[in-house]
Amino acid sequence: MSNPSSEDNNPKQVWQSQPTEGVRMSIVEVHAKASTFQRKIWGRNLREYIAAAIVVLFFGYRFAYTSDPFIRAGMALIIAGTCYLTWQLHVRGSSRELPKEAGLSSFIDFQRSQLIRQRDMLAHIWSWYLGPLVPGLVVTMIAIGRVTAGRVPHIWLLLALYLGIVFAVFFVIDRLNKRAARGIQSQIDELDAASR
Repeated sequence: MSNPSSEDNNPKQVWQSQPTEGVRMSIVEVHAKASTFQRKIWGRNLREYIAAAIVVLFFGYRFAYTSDPFIRAGMALIIAGTCYLTWQLHVRGSSRELPKEAGLSSFIDFQRSQLIRQRDMLAHIWSWYLGPLVPGLVVTMIAIGRVTAGRVPHIWLLLALYLGIVFAVFFVIDRLNKRAARGIQSQIDELDAASR
């Protein structure tokens, strides 16, 4: 009869050598994380809606008191672009209500789908958020340059500098949103690991 080694009888080593499972989240943890995420989305969207309303009111007021048809066209394009991006934000990025009664897998599926929606929205910010503002900005700047040429020295240089600054800000916004999309992807990965 063989004599078992002392290692086989050591409870600590037997326990440590057992295969481990991935860390699983409880339904309470998933629900809490989903609720926090939905509140963040709601707050972000509210700030965006308020900013959009301010832009529309400002350019609408300026539109009403500007007689130049080209400047009016540029401002109308800015207002239209702002309305479009607001609608896209609502369609693509509005928060969804958490399921009231569901099991862990339903909560995980729900949260994963919401994270994917937000990630995809942030990753493509030029197509629906920044891009729609560009025509109005360009038309407005050209119209202002045309109206003020000869009266303001170096107006075209000043307007080109202004547009350069605007596009630099747009570039930074794009980078920040892509970084946020990567952060959301890490949350998706964490959720996937927890649900295995």
